[in-house]
Amino acid sequence: IVSNMNCEEHSILGNLSTQLCKPHVVVGFSIFIFACSLRNNTRLMTFWELPYPRGLPIIGNIHQMGNFPHVKLTEWSKQFGDFYRIKMGRYDALVVNGHENISNRNCLAKKSAAFAGRPPFETSKLIEEGLSISFSNYSPEWERQKQCTIKALKLYTSGSDKRSTMEETVSSHAKQLAEDLINSADQQGLVGDLHDTVIYSTTSVSSTICFGRSFTRQDPELKEFLRNFQSFDKAMGASQIINFWPFLKYFPVLGKSFRNLKTYMDQYWNFTLSMLEQHWDTYVPNNMRDLADCLWAQSNQINRQLTDQQRRIAYGASDAFGAGFDTISAMITWSIFYMAVFPEHQRKIREEIDRLETSMFSLRHHGDVCPYTQAWLYEVLRHISVSPLLVPHYTVKQVEVNGTMIPAGVVVLFNVANADRDTRVWENPEQFEPERFLARDPTTGGARVVASETSKILNWGAGKRRCPGAELSRHELFIYIANLVKLCYIEQ
Repeated sequence: IVSNMNCEEHSILGNLSTQLCKPHVVVGFSIFIFACSLRNNTRLMTFWELPYPRGLPIIGNIHQMGNFPHVKLTEWSKQFGDFYRIKMGRYDALVVNGHENISNRNCLAKKSAAFAGRPPFETSKLIEEGLSISFSNYSPEWERQKQCTIKALKLYTSGSDKRSTMEETVSSHAKQLAEDLINSADQQGLVGDLHDTVIYSTTSVSSTICFGRSFTRQDPELKEFLRNFQSFDKAMGASQIINFWPFLKYFPVLGKSFRNLKTYMDQYWNFTLSMLEQHWDTYVPNNMRDLADCLWAQSNQINRQLTDQQRRIAYGASDAFGAGFDTISAMITWSIFYMAVFPEHQRKIREEIDRLETSMFSLRHHGDVCPYTQAWLYEVLRHISVSPLLVPHYTVKQVEVNGTMIPAGVVVLFNVANADRDTRVWENPEQFEPERFLARDPTTGGARVVASETSKILNWGAGKRRCPGAELSRHELFIYIANLVKLCYIEQ
């Protein structure tokens, strides 16, 4: 028996040896061994191994970033690459440059959830008690709150009657803005307070959409609100340093700015709350008067999941109101500047608008016949990068990007301004060329807007933190510019 076993063993080993000696088996086995050894020798880089610019102890790199941090971060990217780290006081931050890295391949698309947090900054804790959709940290409760806002916006803009009402609201305010600009100009046609005039208009639009309350520019309540908002904006800027060294809030000067920030935040909240209170008592199901009603309707459907229901919904309306007048006013103001700088573009827009036999402009109705106007607006947004670094993000869990393992609890700065001028994505990015968003329509023979190109614009963020009101803002911007070009001629 033993002899037979030995014979069988030798026979099996002999056959195996013969098979292993065949050329294709030898090559395949060698590749397998090489791959295994390569895998064992390859490890992910840690966050702390990323390159970084030299800074100062305790301070880090904050003093080097200047008034335009995105410019310095882009400059550093040429030395350290698309991914590097910086030190901001007590925080270590990951800087991400490059369009593909931000929007598609790595961070805000495929791995959006890992980057959906917000840093625990001192100023963020003051804003709406940390329950703001824009500034609060990522959580299941936050996810439900944002979904409630998204559904409310869809409800508000669904149906032709509601959309028409919204469009009429924006159009009437845009026409009034044109009239105010003309009336405020001096004998030479110069407008001295352009941004102030614009923000009065957009605040009234946002208030009408959110709360059903319209204002005139002479309204003392509106004037008081905007004065407080400007003070809030200045106090926010002065208090940023406290985010990186919280103990500074106990110092006299900086502590005063921080306390003022809380005061102005309370005034902002009281203003919005006063307009919301009537909704709680007068709300009627199936009669959506404004966005506040739509938010309330959506919250009632999920009230078993939302804690502190009224307060969270109120903060959702407050967020929408703030975003609806502040950011859009900056976009409109920049658009007016660009029309003055590029009169030939203004002429092309006017030619498109003049062909429309209507005084009520709508992206929904007229977008297809105004491709150049749309392309021009997208190019303005790309060129100005109105939110050059977005709101800082924060990793809520460990995540791998570009071969580097990033731990939880890291501040992340997405350099959107760099992405908007990334030579790997845009041809001649420093040039202002609306035509980059246009292509020939094979059906009509005319121009059409290329959706794959416009989707690259990151002004409203991307992933889980993308602004829920992005489409509404884009629609509003189109209506404003169409009316201004129709009624005014803008020049330097």
